[in-house]
Formats: sequence, structure tokens, C-alpha cells
Amino acid sequence: MKQLSERQYTVLKFMWHFHQQEGRCPTGPEVARGLGYQSYTSAYQFIEALQRKGCIDIQSYGFGRPYAIRFTDRTVRHFAQSFPVLGSIPAGPVEDSFDDITDQISELKDLLPMIQQGDFLRVVRGDSMINDRIMPGQYAIVRPGIQPNDGDICAVWVEGEGGTLKRIFREGSRIRLVPSNPKYSEATYPADKVIIQGILIASVNIWRFRER
Repeated sequence: MKQLSERQYTVLKFMWHFHQQEGRCPTGPEVARGLGYQSYTSAYQFIEALQRKGCIDIQSYGFGRPYAIRFTDRTVRHFAQSFPVLGSIPAGPVEDSFDDITDQISELKDLLPMIQQGDFLRVVRGDSMINDRIMPGQYAIVRPGIQPNDGDICAVWVEGEGGTLKRIFREGSRIRLVPSNPKYSEATYPADKVIIQGILIASVNIWRFRER
């Protein structure tokens, strides 16, 4: 990308691929470890430089509280030339990781015309949302950057626990995650511990058959 040094672009690319794998942006220490920096300070300096150059937005929640990093439209346009399958998302208990998927579907826009630039897909794991007809093995299409309403199904990341797909309800300073399967319990977390990664736009089945 123009106006970025080689090292700045390396950090931005690492952050983009990390987001594809984990469904969230990396922290400063994760950038430092991933790129082999001896000091976390170097990673934070690169992150701040990327913000100054309009590649990312950083939202701070105050001292001692986590910050959220969002890619700007400029970065999304640069990297999101296709709409790859990015991994899987638990639709059961909150889990601390997403599975990596190596396959990518080219020309996905032709197959799923509702997809927009910046949307991402995850394969659903678990059955906590089956009463909303979201079944294990389906592809969840998630759209980031939209303010969700209470009751929307969202991909969320809970700090210290992991990611899941649930209906969300804001209750003051807390967020309640609600499954749609009675065998699972609701869970409530402090709002500053929950990152809403995007709203579920659709869930679809994509069947693959053996080539003749």
C-alpha cells in the first residue's frame, strides 16, 4: 500500500491474516510474538503508525481496559479481493479458538450475491442455534461494522474465553448471550469484555460433490 514502509505493511498484513484466522485483530503482544520482535513497544509503535496513516482505527476503553482495532475501508478494499472462508465458529459453549480452514472458495460473490465487501464466512460448529435453523456445517455469513440491535444474532468474542455465535441483548453495562437451543444456558458478561465482530446476515449450506 502507498505511504507505508515495508515494515509497516508487514505488520498490517500480519494483522489482516491474524484476523482471518482468529476472527479478531491481534493485540500488541501478539503482533510482537508473531513477527519476532523483542519488545512489545515496537509492535505498539507500528500499530499507532498504521492508525496515523489511516489503515486502522483504534478505540480505547480507558486505562487498564482493552482496546478494539478496526480495519478502515482502505485496508478492507486492499486485502478483500475475494471472500474466503475464514474458519469455523462455535455455536455451542464459548471456545477459546477458531479452527483454521485451508480451502477457499473463489468467485464466492457469484454464488452468494448477498455478500458485500468486508463480509466474512465461518463454518458453524455446534447446535446451540438450531431453533433459528442454524445447523452445524452451515456457512455463517457475518457482516462487521454494523451496530446490532437487541436480539440480533452476532459473532462475538469474549475476552479470556473465546468466540461464539449467539443472540445478544444489552443490559446496562453487561451483554447477555442467548442460545436458541434449550439445552444451552444464557450467559452474561461485562460489556467491556465482549467484542461484537459482526451481525449474522445469512446461513447457507454449500454442498461439495466429487468431481467427475
